[in-house]
Amino acid sequence: RFAEDYLGLKLHLFQKIWLYLMGISTIIVTIASRAASKSYMIAIYAVCRAIQYPGSMIVITSGTKGQSKLIVTKKIQNELMRDSFNLRREILKIRDNQNEVEVIFRNGSAITTVTCSDNGLGNRSTVNINEEAKTCDKKILDKVISPFKIVRQIPFMKLPPYEGDKQFEEEPVEVYISSSIDEQHWLYKTAVNAR
Repeated sequence: RFAEDYLGLKLHLFQKIWLYLMGISTIIVTIASRAASKSYMIAIYAVCRAIQYPGSMIVITSGTKGQSKLIVTKKIQNELMRDSFNLRREILKIRDNQNEVEVIFRNGSAITTVTCSDNGLGNRSTVNINEEAKTCDKKILDKVISPFKIVRQIPFMKLPPYEGDKQFEEEPVEVYISSSIDEQHWLYKTAVNAR
């Protein structure tokens, strides 16, 4: 509803279902063929999450800087912003240089790209999106990328009667997106165990 009604995006039924499931899950694994709109859906999910959850820190990782950068430059900047006046209003600025690619929102949220390598140490996120996860080394994902995750700091949680009430805490989210894999690949087991 948010993507269609607020951002004004036209979605197919399968994309609506996909986006809904991403919105209610804390671990998301999508294995789909080429041209199944995986990158487009990552971009929509990331901007919806960033707008609806102020202060979100969304990190997009991939095997190469160029792959994760494409989500920002091609999908968010060139497609979604072109098609959505409200999205253009929500975004404060986009940084795109050799060292960083980042979408900064007016509400304090950010979407950042990171290469799946040891160089990513020190980042923090409330949502990890692993683009073409099959190209990422599982050891790097476990040792470097997954530890990025933190609980989003929600302003109302500092006020009585919510202060310290764990029921309102949001779990960080882990997203794995990839094209086809075989049963021997580590991502297959992750997909089977995701609920």
